[in-house]
Amino acid sequence: MSPFTVRHVDSLNAEELETAVDLTVKAYDDMLVARAMVGNNKNLMDPLFRSMIRAADLAGTIDLACDVSDTDKIVGMAVWFGPGKALFADAEQRELGLNEFMDKLSPETRQWWQKTYGPKTSELVTTALGPTGAFDSWWTPHIAVDEKYRRRGIGTMLLDEAHKRAVQSGTVTALLTTTDLNESFCEEVGFVTKGRMTVDSPQGPIAYRAMSRS
Repeated sequence: MSPFTVRHVDSLNAEELETAVDLTVKAYDDMLVARAMVGNNKNLMDPLFRSMIRAADLAGTIDLACDVSDTDKIVGMAVWFGPGKALFADAEQRELGLNEFMDKLSPETRQWWQKTYGPKTSELVTTALGPTGAFDSWWTPHIAVDEKYRRRGIGTMLLDEAHKRAVQSGTVTALLTTTDLNESFCEEVGFVTKGRMTVDSPQGPIAYRAMSRS
C-alpha cells in the first residue's frame, strides 16, 4: 500500500498555501522556463507561483499529495483548470498577484511575456489541441513534487487523479512541458505529444511540447 494519498482541497488554508508555494518554487528553481518567466530574477519565483496557486484556489482545482506516514505532510501538488475555465482568464484571478508580479518584471521580460511567450504558447496549444482544446480539457499550468520524494509515484498519482475527472466528464487532460525528462515521464503515464515549438527567450530557447491524455 502506498504511503501517499492525493486529496482535493476546496480552499487552501494559510499553511497549505505557504507549503504549496515553497514546494513549487523549489521544484522549478533550475528550470529554464521558470527562469525566463521571471527574467532570471529568482526573487520573483515566489510571487509568480503564488499568483498561479491563488488563482487556481479561486477558479480551478488543487490536489495535494500527502505522506500519510508523516502526519499528512504535503509532498506534492497539482493545479488544474477544468473545462470552461483557464488560468488568469478574468480580472478577479489576475488581481490575486499576477498584476503585481508583472509590475515587478523588467521591461525586457514583460515584453517577452506579451510579445513572445503568450502568443507563441497559445499558437502551439491551438495548433496541437484545436482552437478550444485547452479550454475544453482538464489543463494543468504546473505540477510539483518535493525533490526528496521524487521517483516514488507521486507525480503519477497526481496526474491519474485528474485523469479520472477527465474521463468522468468525457474530456482529456492536457499540459505543456519543456524538458525531455518530463516528456518521457508523461508518455509513461499515457500522454501523447501533439505538437512542438521552440520559443526564444533572453535565457535561451525553450522547447515546448503540447501533450494530452485521453
